[in-house]
Amino acid sequence: MMSLTIVARLWRDKSGNTYHRADVIVDGRYAGTTPIEYGYDLHYLKSVATMLGVGTEHGLRRHCRDNGIVLHYQDSNVVCKAEL
Repeated sequence: MMSLTIVARLWRDKSGNTYHRADVIVDGRYAGTTPIEYGYDLHYLKSVATMLGVGTEHGLRRHCRDNGIVLHYQDSNVVCKAEL
């Protein structure tokens, strides 16, 4: 793996709870999507780390840094749950 790109979508329900889902792209190829999970801010990085088997959000960043993997991530807010 040379590059890891994460494109996340965040949705907030009427009670103010935040949920996310993220698409994972490895070396320019789609690798999968995380399930919808509760979590705000950069919690989607933890979901991707779990999906890839590298532990926590900090473990993902460390794994990429230590192995020379270029990590890109971005997120956007969506209006309804169906857009996750």
